[in-house]
Amino acid sequence: AHADVPTVNLAYSCIGDSGAVEVAHMLTTTTTLRKLDLSGNEFTLDGIRAIGQVLAVNETLQSLTLRWNGLGRSTGCIAALMAGFKAGNRTLTHLDLRHNAIGLDEVDAVCLLIREVETVTHLQLSFNPFGVEGGLKLLDAVRWNGNLRQLEIDGCRIPPDTMDEIQQYVKRNNYAHGSALAPVHATQTDAELRHVNAAASDVKANEGKDALDKLTGVAARGERMVERAQEKQALERLERERSSILIRLMQKGADAKTERQREACNQMYSLIQKLHTQSEKEQLAVEKCDRHLQALSSGFHDRDSRYSLEIKEAQDLLHEHYENKEVVAKVFRSRAAELQAMQSEFDAAVRDHRWAKHNAEEEEDELRRQLRLVMTENRQLKASLDGEEEQLAKLERQNKVLRMHMGGLEIDVSRSLVTKVEDDPDGLTPVAAQ
Repeated sequence: AHADVPTVNLAYSCIGDSGAVEVAHMLTTTTTLRKLDLSGNEFTLDGIRAIGQVLAVNETLQSLTLRWNGLGRSTGCIAALMAGFKAGNRTLTHLDLRHNAIGLDEVDAVCLLIREVETVTHLQLSFNPFGVEGGLKLLDAVRWNGNLRQLEIDGCRIPPDTMDEIQQYVKRNNYAHGSALAPVHATQTDAELRHVNAAASDVKANEGKDALDKLTGVAARGERMVERAQEKQALERLERERSSILIRLMQKGADAKTERQREACNQMYSLIQKLHTQSEKEQLAVEKCDRHLQALSSGFHDRDSRYSLEIKEAQDLLHEHYENKEVVAKVFRSRAAELQAMQSEFDAAVRDHRWAKHNAEEEEDELRRQLRLVMTENRQLKASLDGEEEQLAKLERQNKVLRMHMGGLEIDVSRSLVTKVEDDPDGLTPVAAQ
């Protein structure tokens, strides 16, 4: 690239960090370069740091394009780029950071740029995944920037209502840009804008009485706008009178008899013209301020209506949840009562079971005791029976001995009788008779 051209386009040249260092060296020497496109060059932290450092000393570059470089994927890239702005860059007004994967981790550095760098008026951040939280941070940063007149945030996953609020502040800056107010009026206007913005923020946050008081102040400022319209009509009458006075001064100057009278008429004529010019500037500033306030009021009323609708929907949803909670509570109480009844039945069944088990154990112990007694009696009866059997066997043996002895006696008797009959046949009868 040549150092004496106003525009350099190195988009998608894949120059990398080494190329970024060369570009930084070029920016330190050029005095004519106004626009630089470095899209799609795969820079990392080293390359962006070199560019950020040279931005602090470059006094000619007005537009820098860095889209499609994936700066959000390298930690610290955005902060390194912003360091150049904070170090003193005062010429760069257009910055393009689209498609750089800048997420929530890097959004704080972007917000720092918006909040503290007043020279950047056009910032393109589309298609970076800021998300809901990142969108709220951007909103807070834009609220305090009075110079940002274009901010592209399409495709950043920011809710539509947050995007609308951000664009309202950008629109506010466009209305207020170029105001030439006198110091006193400028101070008053800035104070009014701060009050209006604070009132709108309070309404969004639903802070109650304080927000309503500030809204009352906004209404009062609306009345002052009506008064300014009446003042405008009065100024128109004064303009007609001024024209008439100027015509008379011109005639008087033309008819003047002395040079001193003619010079006095000319001085008075010039003074009236200067006063008229100053009055027109102030009137233009007032009109711009009125348009600014009207835009703020319109945005405020839109937000107020939207937030009121959202609050009503939230209240309806809360009421529905409360009713569902009551139904669930009734069901829960019913189930709790059923569980309590089942628990009571279970406890009664457990008690009955324990009582039956206790009785069964006692009965079992009694039966075992009786069984032991029966077994003891059985053993005793068996022992007694064994003794009786032994005694019977003994008696049978004795009976057998006696039978044998009786048999022997009968034989002996028979023998004795036979012998006696043989010895005394006659004495048989008496013996028999006896």
